[in-house]
Amino acid sequence: MRQSMMINNAISNIKNDLLGQPLRLLSGLDILSNASSALGHMSKGVAALSMDKKFIQSRQRQGSKSVEDLGDVIREGGGALAKGLFRGVTGILTKPLEGAKSSGVEGFVQGVGKGIIGAAAQPVSGVLDLLSKTTEGANAMRLKIASAIASDEQILRRRLPRAVTGDSLLRPYDEYKARGQVLLFFIPSS
Repeated sequence: MRQSMMINNAISNIKNDLLGQPLRLLSGLDILSNASSALGHMSKGVAALSMDKKFIQSRQRQGSKSVEDLGDVIREGGGALAKGLFRGVTGILTKPLEGAKSSGVEGFVQGVGKGIIGAAAQPVSGVLDLLSKTTEGANAMRLKIASAIASDEQILRRRLPRAVTGDSLLRPYDEYKARGQVLLFFIPSS
C-alpha cells in the first residue's frame, strides 16, 4: 500500500472517530431527547397552573407537531413563546371581565386572581416550550448528522468544484470555469 493512501486512510479514520465518538456518547445517553421531554412536561404543568382552558387546549394542539430543523424551532418554539406572552398579558384584562360577566363581583375578584396567575404562568410555559422545541430540534439535527456519518453511501456533489485561478483569490462560483477546470484535469498529459 502506498504511503499517501495509508495517510489518507489514517486521516479518514481519525476524522470519523473525532466526529462519531461524541455523537455516539450523546446517542447512548439520549440527553437531548430526555431534556426535551422534561421541559415539555414542565411546560404542561406550568400551563395547568394558569387555569386558562383555552391556553391549555391550544398548547395541546401545538405540542403534537414534531421539530426537525431550525425553521421548525423558530416557528413552533417562537410561536409558543409569543402565544404565552400574549395570553399572559391580555389575561390580566380579559379574565376579570369574563369573571364579572359570569358571577358578578365575586367572579371579577376570581378573574383578577386568574389574570395575575396567568400573567406569570403562561409566559413561563411559553419559554419552557421554546426550550423544549429547541432541544427537540437539536436532537433531530444530531440524528441527521449521526446517520450521515454512519452511512456508507457516498455523498454526491451538487455542483462541480470551484475553479481556482493562479492568483489564488476566492471568486464567485462560475459554472463555466468549473467545467473547464474539470476538463483540464481529466485531459491526459503527454
